[in-house]
Amino acid sequence: MRTARAAMQQAQAIEDLVVEEDGPAAERTRVPDHELPAEAVLVFRDHLADFQSVAARAVREVAAGRRQHVMGFPGVLEREHGRALIAAWLDRAWSERETVALALPPLAPEVQAGAVVTVPAFGPHHYLVTEVETGLVRRIRALRIDHAAPPAWAGKPLAATEAPVIHAGAPHVVFLDLPATGAAMAPPDQFRVAAWQKPWKRQVVLASADTTGFETRTVIASPADLGVLAEALPPGHFSGRVDRAAVLVVDLFDAEAASVGRLHLLGGANAAAIRSENGAWEIVQFELAEEIAAGRWRLSRLLRGQLGTEDAMVAGSPAGADFVMLNSRVVPAGLRPGESGLSLLWKVGRAGAAMGTDAFTTLTVAGGLRAMTPLAPAHLRMRRLDDGFRFTWVRRGRLDADAWEPMEIPLGEETEAYAVEVALPGGSAVRTATVSHPSWTYAAADMTADFGGMPAEIEVTVRQQGGLPGIPAIRRFAP
Repeated sequence: MRTARAAMQQAQAIEDLVVEEDGPAAERTRVPDHELPAEAVLVFRDHLADFQSVAARAVREVAAGRRQHVMGFPGVLEREHGRALIAAWLDRAWSERETVALALPPLAPEVQAGAVVTVPAFGPHHYLVTEVETGLVRRIRALRIDHAAPPAWAGKPLAATEAPVIHAGAPHVVFLDLPATGAAMAPPDQFRVAAWQKPWKRQVVLASADTTGFETRTVIASPADLGVLAEALPPGHFSGRVDRAAVLVVDLFDAEAASVGRLHLLGGANAAAIRSENGAWEIVQFELAEEIAAGRWRLSRLLRGQLGTEDAMVAGSPAGADFVMLNSRVVPAGLRPGESGLSLLWKVGRAGAAMGTDAFTTLTVAGGLRAMTPLAPAHLRMRRLDDGFRFTWVRRGRLDADAWEPMEIPLGEETEAYAVEVALPGGSAVRTATVSHPSWTYAAADMTADFGGMPAEIEVTVRQQGGLPGIPAIRRFAP
């Protein structure tokens, strides 16, 4: 900025060197009142209002028009600061309504853009040079400015209030007894726990065989992706291939689902566990995910009965059943060797909270058995013989049985043995047998003795034997 003395000297020089052209050598232009804003509004975000959009308003009371000018600032301001800024802008809009145009000889003293000058012919006002055009004459355009301090503002101090105490309550906890996924993982580690709470706090998991003597088993660092079925999932009729008819409608707790490609699906992506009617967990995978309402997801193109959970698939799941996304946030509960199958008292709650408070969820659960249960045999078939019927099936393995290279999958049990039962559909077994290979022959004479003749239909159940009775493969045949 030039000093007032220098500005006056330069202004006097300009006045002395004005030259005449076809028009006036000095011209003043003034914007009419009705074309200027009578009101100005600034929209911004206020951090004292949870960063919501607010508006500050300034009005020029003596304005003749009704024009309003609205502008937005994509940032955060205090409300008083916003009012001061928009008031200063409105004052400038009115003070800069006047412009002057001057014509000077080409040899006149140089006047650069940005200089502040006065033109005595137009009074004592100051003008800011905005344009300089050099030619046969020097044409100058300048904007009138007023020297005034901007409107004062003072930030509003925050009220000295105590931070609100947030009571999160007890977490939503789900224990899952899952099938084995490989020999490298001990069966007790497949008894898992998932928790959700809002706001989330680290959860500690404790267990005891009685109401006292609780010991810490694990700590849950992150909330699991949990939800419940919004609609019942009907029983499934096949596993091992994509079911295009069945659909999962799930309400997720602060979680999201995403679609995957077919190769990722077949590689194990988007796996979830659903509690079925019989209490077992069905492992499903989904290829497509679509949010149909806030927090409600439609999951389709399902792979059902995964990891040998066909028994849960056949049972189906009701509306309101637990739904758990199987990822790293579902952690081993800390079941110890020798505790598999034992009913223990479990407490899960906020780390650091007193165990006797309402911050803990208490459940009585037994687990660790599903990972030791042999899978149901596959492809149960019957072939008629001259003197009876021959039943065959294919053995399945629960440990490391996914590889294609071996000619035979690992056994997974100490010995290979199967229990076979024959009954009328829905009735009690009339004959049982134990075999050490995946086939059994039912003599025609034995069938006649068991049923008093040749029945129209029989029901055959085959279980692989191990440390625990296996999951049954059940099929009806017409002899």
